[in-house]
Amino acid sequence: MQEGQILVELLKIVENRRFEQASATLVQAWISDGVGVESFAPVLRFMEEYPHLDFGAPGPLVHFIERVAGNGEEQDAEYERELAASIERKPTPHTAWLLNRLINSLDGPKKQFYTDLLQRSLSNPNADADTVQVIHEFLE
Repeated sequence: MQEGQILVELLKIVENRRFEQASATLVQAWISDGVGVESFAPVLRFMEEYPHLDFGAPGPLVHFIERVAGNGEEQDAEYERELAASIERKPTPHTAWLLNRLINSLDGPKKQFYTDLLQRSLSNPNADADTVQVIHEFLE
């Protein structure tokens, strides 16, 4: 599936009053269709575009991309690259949460690298007040 198609499918459900449920249905279709690493960038960009949408805790989209990322070193590396790029472009409460989950799964230099990235995101001019508050909570 093309990245553009993934984004179009997300945009179709953005106004759904039951977004979390609609995204769960969408994720099931993606799993059936074998959608993989091509989902990382459009899902993260969608989270950037709609930072205050209720994605769930953490929600079907997070479970999906973490499931895809957990399928090997190449997928993990691609996920980490896309997540870091998203945080550098426009940190949001949910992408900061994703980064914190990643940090909690790591140790050593990689953990420090991503912790430093989270720290730097506090001064990102695209981070709104809610995002800055969430990041402060993770760093404490």
